[in-house]
Amino acid sequence: MTETRKSEHAYYLDNTDPSLAPHIFETLKDVQAKCPVAWSDAVGGFWMLTKYADITAAANDWETYTVEEGHTIPSTGKSVMLPLAEVDPPEHTAWRRFLVPYFTPKTVESYRPLIEQIVAKAFAGLVERGRGDLVADVARQIPTSVISAILGFKQDWRHISNIVDEWMASTGDTANRDRALKAAAAVEAVVKEEVGRRRGK
Repeated sequence: MTETRKSEHAYYLDNTDPSLAPHIFETLKDVQAKCPVAWSDAVGGFWMLTKYADITAAANDWETYTVEEGHTIPSTGKSVMLPLAEVDPPEHTAWRRFLVPYFTPKTVESYRPLIEQIVAKAFAGLVERGRGDLVADVARQIPTSVISAILGFKQDWRHISNIVDEWMASTGDTANRDRALKAAAAVEAVVKEEVGRRRGK
């Protein structure tokens, strides 16, 4: 897009600004009213589609619009793409065919005993202590523990949760790009360690 086009569609919106959260819906409504297809100079610059029809049209037109440059604003700093989120057809089709069997109703049902055990263990900790924080001690633990168990990861859930939290938080730290790269590398190191362990390395 030319600089003239960007100027014509300019609407400054910094999606990493925490102060935006309380009035995000009012802000988006304002964008829709003033410039449904808008350009923001924040975090390196990005285009925004705010109308349902435009968003669905773009989502279904992979030959014109791509997800392969990343699906977050700004980039998370990772060195590899995230299937299926950052792959266009025909590669997307291959990845989908590979992953779908792991999410069929029958396969998901097979995870039930494992998940029930993890949930029970999380609440048992509260019972033993007689007190606790439902978010920090239960809600934060269960998703990470379940995903780790299904994937067969051996690392402690706290370690994985901490580095993923830092990875997500670092994407908003546009003044410190090295932070995002370091955080992404820490997450990738966990995966590489697990792959290496299974390969006997």
